[in-house]
This record gives sequence, structure tokens and C-alpha cells, in this order.
Amino acid sequence: MGSPLISSSESGAKLDGRDLPPLPDDEDCLCGARILLAEDNRLNQMVFKDMLIAQDVEVEIANNGLEAFEMAITGRYCLLLMDMHMPNMGDAEATRRLRSLQHLDELPIVALTGDVGSDARMECMEVGMNDFIAEPVSPEGLYVVLRRGLCRG
Repeated sequence: MGSPLISSSESGAKLDGRDLPPLPDDEDCLCGARILLAEDNRLNQMVFKDMLIAQDVEVEIANNGLEAFEMAITGRYCLLLMDMHMPNMGDAEATRRLRSLQHLDELPIVALTGDVGSDARMECMEVGMNDFIAEPVSPEGLYVVLRRGLCRG
């Protein structure tokens, strides 16, 4: 199976030829948001980046947990999407360290994982993550989780 093809045109963004859902006017909090994507898989990086760009989200990519930690400290991100199995510093360690820093203790951190079990979800919450996305994720599912993290009224 090939990788998903995300494209955009004047008529809107598409994923494999299907229209991506537009954001309602009252929930445009994704537009212009700056998100750090911590993902070591290049294909996943491309897919997530394309889905985020389709909603006018600014995306920066960290290729491992240590890089994500360092970028989060020095950058000004609205949200961190973090793969649960990162090299060089695991997701749990990176999250704990970020939560120990006063200026990042409320940064929304969303776990990305192919493990949909309740243990994985509980582990995410125990280390201080705010939400959980099971992969593979649909654009609609991603946007719902991002709105929960970013649209806090």
C-alpha cells in the first residue's frame, strides 16, 4: 500500500482524493498554530506535516526525543505531538523533563502511537501527556485532538 497523498488547491485540501474537513469559523485555533512534531519515522513525518499544513499549522520536526526536548525548551510551540517510541530520549523521559520546567508545565503534549491498548494510554497520562492519538490517524481524528489541546476558549 502506498503512502497517503495529501494535496491542496483553491477548492481545499485533499487526502488521497478525499476532501479534508474544513475548520468551522468558530474553531480556527489551528490556523497559525506552531506545533512541534517529534517523530523519527520519515514517512510519518511527511504525512503528519502535510495534514497539519493543510490546516495552516506551522510545523517543526524533531527526529528524536533529545532533539524534541531541546527544541521545546528554546522554541515557542502551542503544542507538542510526540511519538511514544523515540530514540535518544524516550517520550516518558522527555515529557517528565518538560513538565519540570515552569515555562513548559502547561504545554499540551499529545502522544502518537500504534499501540491502542489502555496501558499505553494510561502511561501517557501518568507521565504528564495531555492526550493520545492512535496511529494510523485520520485527518479528522487528528484535527479533533488538536482542537482539544489548542482551542481552550
